[in-house]
Amino acid sequence: MFHLKHKNTNNSVGHPPEAKKIPSDAPAGQETPCKIDAAQISDEAKEKIFKEEPNILAQTIDAEKKKAQDYYDQLASLKAEFDNYRKRMEKEAADLIKAGRKEVLSAFLPIMDDIYRVHEAISKNESGVKEAVDIVFRKIEKIIADFRVRKMECDGKEFSPHVHSAVLAEKTDKHKNGIILKVLSNGYYLGDEILKPASVVVAKNEKPPPAQEEMKDGK
Repeated sequence: MFHLKHKNTNNSVGHPPEAKKIPSDAPAGQETPCKIDAAQISDEAKEKIFKEEPNILAQTIDAEKKKAQDYYDQLASLKAEFDNYRKRMEKEAADLIKAGRKEVLSAFLPIMDDIYRVHEAISKNESGVKEAVDIVFRKIEKIIADFRVRKMECDGKEFSPHVHSAVLAEKTDKHKNGIILKVLSNGYYLGDEILKPASVVVAKNEKPPPAQEEMKDGK
């Protein structure tokens, strides 16, 4: 009967032979990554997403809000520019209309003054002519009134260089200095604006006021 004997290749007695290492694809000096269960990776990924998702969502919302605010600011700026442009165009158009109306009416007013003088000069004996002039005069007054033109009331008023034009100064002791005695050419308003100043005769009273006379007498 034959007996097999184990041959010791380690030259050491009593030690079993070394196990052969399974070759690895990892480069030398690096550890071979451990294999992790797929279910475990999925759970960790979900937990990480659940933790980070609120921050990511908040950042996305903030970014979109900023975009929306930028668009709104641009739109508001464009609207303001358009409103300013529209108002400027409306004002320029209104100014042009007003300037044209003022020019036409200013050219027409001297004719109105001439008709007014004729109306005043016609005697009562010339009733037919006076009646005809009255009709024309009233029609012209209505036309200029439709354009918001009104005549200045100057008789007995105090002279104002902003409204009146003093053509003559008449000496008198019956009126205070600077009182309008006579209107030579009517003045007119266009709305609240002076369309034509009135040409007037102004009182020139060289007599001192009563208070000054009393002071002189007292001295």
